[in-house]
Amino acid sequence: MREILFRGKCLFTGEWVYGSYLPDTDTLDENTAYILTYELNDPDYVYEKVDLDTVGQYTGLKDKNGEKIFEGDIVKWDDQSSGRYWRFAVVRIDPDIQFDCSPIDCINGVFNSSRYNFRYECFAYKDTDNYLSVIGNIHDNADLIKIDEI
Repeated sequence: MREILFRGKCLFTGEWVYGSYLPDTDTLDENTAYILTYELNDPDYVYEKVDLDTVGQYTGLKDKNGEKIFEGDIVKWDDQSSGRYWRFAVVRIDPDIQFDCSPIDCINGVFNSSRYNFRYECFAYKDTDNYLSVIGNIHDNADLIKIDEI
């Protein structure tokens, strides 16, 4: 069974928090939500108020460094070219896991070898822990993507 986990940027600290997602139903602020953080075997729960635009769900996948891949992450993988061609993509869940290459033209002088959207169901690199690397996310590394396409 896939681990259900969300992350969001805390409005007060700007740090990422991880846990369960709760919509903000107490205020009229439509741009906020809560992440309920907790530790195993710890009875204390903490509700962190987060920017709703930064909330992303864990895909259940990890990259080759063991890092969890979340919605909104930017990933890269070698296009079976021994490092000559790279694919860069923004991870989306819409409604299934997708790798959208269209918002990224070039990163650090390396051009994106694709403009396609790959659904995980049809993805040739399903073994993400051998191929993909998380290199950032659309919130902390907006300079890597074309903002108008997000």
